[in-house]
Amino acid sequence: MGKLDRDWGKGIPEYNESDIMTSDELLNFAMDIVEKYIIEENNYEKVFETSEPGEYPNFIVQVEDGVLWFIIVKAAIAPREPYLIPEVKQLILEHGEKHNAVCFFAPVCFGSQDEERFKASLALRGDGFYTNFKNLEEIVLTEEDIKYLKKQANKASKEAKKKAKAEAAAQSEEEIKH
Repeated sequence: MGKLDRDWGKGIPEYNESDIMTSDELLNFAMDIVEKYIIEENNYEKVFETSEPGEYPNFIVQVEDGVLWFIIVKAAIAPREPYLIPEVKQLILEHGEKHNAVCFFAPVCFGSQDEERFKASLALRGDGFYTNFKNLEEIVLTEEDIKYLKKQANKASKEAKKKAKAEAAAQSEEEIKH
């Protein structure tokens, strides 16, 4: 449960854009929870941390016997749930493999303690929040992820071939002119 710094009353109050928590604030809030309940409570050594959007992992942690964990933290406002797209899964797994690291996903969901704001997915600064963070989930590529990635690779390959043909045709036409 988040700290209640401001009394927003019941329901959806009048508010400004500046009253809404940003995605950076939500990520930092989620990272604080993961750091407290996973890293600090288990006395793991934090080797690296970043809250830069789109930079992964958010944490590199050294656990027993020098094993590294790469942790990606994602935050969402309830009723939405945080998730990883297949491209990010693949990217972090490849990066983890290079460093002999085990890769984990830390989905953290926040919801206003007010029922109307909860249903509206409204995260106001200073509001009281429920927090849903069960544990780390090991990152794996599912069969569905692999099919999707293959489809994307085929699409990119076709586009690259089409571009190469167009460039070759343009070059041939240029050579004819000279």
